[in-house]
Amino acid sequence: MKFVSTRGSSPVSFGQALAQGLAPDGGLYMPQTWPVIPLTAFDGATTLPEVAEVMLRPFVDGDPIAAQIGDVVRDAASLIDKSLLLRAEGAVAARPLYEMLETVKAFAALELTAAGERDDAMEGLAQYCVTEASRSAKGLIGPAQGEWLDRVRDDLESHRSALTWLIARGRSTEATDIACGLKYFWLIRGHAAEGLQWYEQILKVPSLPAAAESRALLAAAGMWWTQGGLERARAGVDRVLALAYDVGDMETVAQAEHISGHVEHALGNVDVARERFARAIELFRTLAPAVALIGGPALGDAHRDAAKRFAGTFVGADFEHVLSRALRHERDPLRPLRAVDAVGLGDQLAAGGVEPQDRVHLVLLDAQQQEQRARAGAVGERLENGGGIGTPAPWTQGTQFS
Repeated sequence: MKFVSTRGSSPVSFGQALAQGLAPDGGLYMPQTWPVIPLTAFDGATTLPEVAEVMLRPFVDGDPIAAQIGDVVRDAASLIDKSLLLRAEGAVAARPLYEMLETVKAFAALELTAAGERDDAMEGLAQYCVTEASRSAKGLIGPAQGEWLDRVRDDLESHRSALTWLIARGRSTEATDIACGLKYFWLIRGHAAEGLQWYEQILKVPSLPAAAESRALLAAAGMWWTQGGLERARAGVDRVLALAYDVGDMETVAQAEHISGHVEHALGNVDVARERFARAIELFRTLAPAVALIGGPALGDAHRDAAKRFAGTFVGADFEHVLSRALRHERDPLRPLRAVDAVGLGDQLAAGGVEPQDRVHLVLLDAQQQEQRARAGAVGERLENGGGIGTPAPWTQGTQFS
């Protein structure tokens, strides 16, 4: 039995499909042909493990695991019968999970080590986590974000174990794949400190490849920025830009310019921030219009038209939706984490069957300095005309959307 991706990649064996989880082209694996199991095949199958073995055998035919499939099913059933393997309450109903008691788990780890098989087991876990993190990176900024947040939470202990094992063996690239794939989980679910800890551990791995260093350092810089470590974030972004330019990784350059814009804005360097955002916009626009950044010059009433003209290049009529959605989070303390990240051109989104509002994950930058200058000018005009200053409007403090 061979398995093929729903996106058409070359057939692989059951073992390969099981280890990879997700096909390299992003598709899901499914049988190349669906087996027909005659009712007579169940003759003599009187227990659930025996029925399961009959149903699974055609799918593993030709794979080395085929000779062991009966033992695998019976061992799993035995563990469940003895309450050593328990059905866990997962967040996703269609994704059943099982867990072991901690004492059993510890004993199993000792037995695997004694048999010289622990590294094989951890290799399988690491590959699973790399695949899941890749899927999570997309799901965490998509319309099913809530489900993916819960899904990552269910797998969190597995991710922690895999990261610890990979970092201890100097496998920084795979560790970076996992840690960076979970970036929005770390931020949204209040695990930013843990996420930053993983990035910092990866950055300490000897002989760190430039690509892994730039990705881990960029993620760490984003965490430092959210936690107020602005100077450290600035230094990190500068290092990322140097690395990314050296290897020609322009997507990382664009993301680094984006983070740099936020850092400079937080430091009060509004003009520098505007330049960084402008560079990021141009780079994203060159790389892929569907993930271009949007920077609004200011979102106060006095600059609404200018903001719309600026953003209209990328989203056209969808800008009103983006703006109204951003304004709803104006006083939300988590707004830096809820920022919308990608609105594509209408035709591209429609072709992909995705609603524009589901692809939003971008930054609307309130140019605080311009807004304050505009209000200062309005105050000066009122004073010249003999009026009073009056009560400051809510926008006097400026509003940052990130």
